[in-house]
Parts: sequence; C-alpha cells; structure tokens
Amino acid sequence: MVGGSGPLHPGDGGALLTLGLVRPWGETFPRWIPILGGRRVPPRLAIIPAALVSVLVTSAGLMFIRFVLTGALAEVFEFGEDLGWIALAPELLWPLWGAALAAATLALPLPATGPMRALRQALAGTGGRHMESSER
Repeated sequence: MVGGSGPLHPGDGGALLTLGLVRPWGETFPRWIPILGGRRVPPRLAIIPAALVSVLVTSAGLMFIRFVLTGALAEVFEFGEDLGWIALAPELLWPLWGAALAAATLALPLPATGPMRALRQALAGTGGRHMESSER
C-alpha cells in the first residue's frame, strides 16, 4: 500500500501516467502482462486518462496557490511551525505538471517524425532507442 490509501494513490497514478506517455511501456504493453503483453497500447487508453488527470492536477494546484495567496491555507491544513511547508510546497508546482501533462497528451496522437520525434526522444531521455525499436 502506498501512503496507506490503497494499492495506488491518485498522485502515484498520475506520475505513472505521465511517465507512460514518454516511456516504451506507454506504447507497448510489457510482455509480462497476460493476454495484452507485446501489443500496442490503444491511444485512447492513454489520452483519456491523461487529459482528465491534467485538468485535475492543474485545478488542484491552482486552488492550492489561491489558498496560499489569500492566507486561507492555515484554515484548510493544520501544520506546525515550518514543517508543513516541507510537505506542502511541492504542490505549488502542480499547475506546471498539469500543463506539461496536457502538452504531452496533445502531442501523443501526432506522428513521431521530425520535431515531434526529437521532442519525444528528449522527454524520454533515451536518445530515441525505444522509438526506433517500436517503429520497426
């Protein structure tokens, strides 16, 4: 269990979804998955959840920033001296994560040629190794 909230916390699911958009296992099901292993991932299976998560993450991050700017944060979250900020400050970056996820989601159905291929390779950090093998 992750964080005691069940088998997968929504934040963990969003992080895995984000990685899946740029990693090889986001294009082809891993071989260890029964029945589906080795088959291409249908684009809608990635696009629909990614679009939903990008909207949710962006809106939650903007709400958090509103709480910080209006001073309502102390009413919503109870935390001690400065320790609360260590845990809560990363949420200030959620709007950026949501925007990046939305951009990756919009780029997903585009063909992986030219500038789009270079962008996907840069995001994946693989130098195109997985892109070349999946395009054969």
